[in-house]
Amino acid sequence: IELSGILTAPEFDLIASGDLLTEKFFKFVSVQQSGADTVVSVDTDGNGELTNFTAIATLSGVTATAMNTKNFVLV
Repeated sequence: IELSGILTAPEFDLIASGDLLTEKFFKFVSVQQSGADTVVSVDTDGNGELTNFTAIATLSGVTATAMNTKNFVLV
């Protein structure tokens, strides 16, 4: 999943923040199991407080626990 257009705000700067990539990433991107599918959501207000998530994709037949940062493109 290519998320570079969503993750361009300074709040999403994974290097400057000093946070671990995975820790920072999952403050802004959520993957939730929904039956046999995985729903991918992003934090729409960009504050990283795990609120205001909006679903952007449903991955049919994909297990949420199999998802990690390698499944996303960050440019």
